[in-house]
Amino acid sequence: MAKNSAKLERIPRKNLKTDKLVEALPRGSAKQAGSSVLSNTVYAVNGFLGNPDAIRLHEYERALTTDETVAAALDFVQLSIVASLGEYQHRNPDIQAFVRENLNAMEGNYKQAIGELSLSALWAGFGVSEIIWTVENGKIWIERLANYHPATIHISVDKTGTLTEHGEPIQGGFRPPGIYQTDLIRAGDYTKLPLSKTCLISHRRRHGNYYGESIIRRVYKNWRYKDPGLEMWAIALDRYGTPVVYAIVPNVSTGREITDSGAPDGKRLETLADTAINAISNIHLGTGLVLEQPDPENKVSLGTLTTGNNFGTSFEAFIGHLDRSIYRGLLIPQLIFNEGRGGLGGQAVAKIHFDVYKLMLQSLYAQFIEPFTEQVIGRLVRYNFNESDPGTFPMTPFDAATAELLARSWETMVSVGALDPSNVSDLNTMRQTVGLPTIDKPIIKSINQVMTDKKRELDIEEKKSTQSSNSNREQKDAQSMQPPIV
Repeated sequence: MAKNSAKLERIPRKNLKTDKLVEALPRGSAKQAGSSVLSNTVYAVNGFLGNPDAIRLHEYERALTTDETVAAALDFVQLSIVASLGEYQHRNPDIQAFVRENLNAMEGNYKQAIGELSLSALWAGFGVSEIIWTVENGKIWIERLANYHPATIHISVDKTGTLTEHGEPIQGGFRPPGIYQTDLIRAGDYTKLPLSKTCLISHRRRHGNYYGESIIRRVYKNWRYKDPGLEMWAIALDRYGTPVVYAIVPNVSTGREITDSGAPDGKRLETLADTAINAISNIHLGTGLVLEQPDPENKVSLGTLTTGNNFGTSFEAFIGHLDRSIYRGLLIPQLIFNEGRGGLGGQAVAKIHFDVYKLMLQSLYAQFIEPFTEQVIGRLVRYNFNESDPGTFPMTPFDAATAELLARSWETMVSVGALDPSNVSDLNTMRQTVGLPTIDKPIIKSINQVMTDKKRELDIEEKKSTQSSNSNREQKDAQSMQPPIV
């Protein structure tokens, strides 16, 4: 074992030249041998990678725009992501200042653009924005971000399932890899979006599926049951909320003649049933009901057609169950949208709910913000500074308790010397994590500066004291030298 280890360490990789590094790799290791493309995900007609949710995409959007539970849940997640977005940071202060200036100067609010892109990725599984570049004062700037409807976007990959403009098309495919948009003017045509100016983020991208997975997919069945359930509830209220009134009357005549076109001579004797029909038809108009009872033996009885139970509670429980299932499927704490029935639960339960939500939020933040930073901000930095580090948008704590805990941790780290509040980088990192804006110079002095300033203050006070003592002594000497007054 020692002999093999010595053989591996004989020529360290960090000392090898590029050509020797290539020779050290097994043949074919630098290229992908397999493919993440599934045969049933390829559209043979158009040559695009098939979107598993393409058929239901319009239904997902309808759920987002028409269902109050789905809309409230996704709006809550979107607002949480935007609210957690910290101010841009970079180790190079010039790059950091330039990017912040560009984000504030670009058309529209960049946080709103990120929120719109994130919302598309949530309900459709992916979001695509085109970066509109402009040149000004010798720099390349982001003028604006154009977010496109997911239903108009199509993706073509190479034979390995990778999204690249220079790859070989999949077997049998004729369309070069890239991102395409349906041309709304020329029917059946597509516009290719350059990858150099396109930002693509995906939700739960698995097995090379750039279309991702809609977060509504897991609650789709609950949403589908909800609309029919509401319709059945409305029908039941119409039928049994104002129930049908019926009357059981004896087959007797009232002795009065009425006009009847079906009678041989156009007239016939009025029956008690005729009187009951006329009376019952006026009940819903708010009028009274009066029926004649011919004799004690032939009684008139009235009734209503009802279900015999409280059907409204059953429908309400059913719709409530679907809403709770939707919240659960979207990992939204149910207590946040609780209507007050049964209380908000114990503090421990509420904390567990919110902790689970924060874990989900951290995962979504990594899925959306990191690709945005690399594809949008990273290109901006490389174009202007030839720097590979795209910087970061730190995630600020979502609740006050976490911010307080972080503040205490920083206080401990400052006391042991792990953080230096006089260092602008350390100080801004601490400030941004709790949502405070960055500053250009430290407002907290280092311990050496504090000692120096304190020593200077003591020297000044000592000098003033010495000068005061000398002045008092000189005054006393001058008074003692004056001749006595006779």
